[in-house]
This record gives sequence, structure tokens and C-alpha cells, in this order.
Amino acid sequence: MRCAVEQRTAVEGRFQTAGLAGTLAPAATTWLFTSAGNSWTPVALAFAGMALLSAVCLVAQGRRESRGASG
Repeated sequence: MRCAVEQRTAVEGRFQTAGLAGTLAPAATTWLFTSAGNSWTPVALAFAGMALLSAVCLVAQGRRESRGASG
């Protein structure tokens, strides 16, 4: 039972962190846009980087789950 509680707490912590990051995204986007002289290029690169990071995490999670299921 203890492991389930610890796992739930870890998931809740990640969820809260993601919520905070999502809340800061508009401010970060505005800052990137204005600091680059009203250019959308840094904003686009930042979002492309986040998408790439998400894809890498999804692939890593898929490999981890498939390895756990067979072994």
C-alpha cells in the first residue's frame, strides 16, 4: 500500500508542476516576443523545442512500458 501512496504523490507533484508551467507559458511567450524585437521566430523555436521534448518523452515512456510488460 505504501508504494501506491508514494506513486500517487509523485504523479500529483508532476501534475502540479505541469499546471504551473502552463500558467507561465503566456508570460514567457510575451517576453520572448518582445525581447526579440516583435519577432515570432524565438516563440516558434521554443514551441518546437517543447514539442520535440514531448515526443522524446512519449517514445521513452513507450519503450519503458513495453519492456516492463515483457519482463
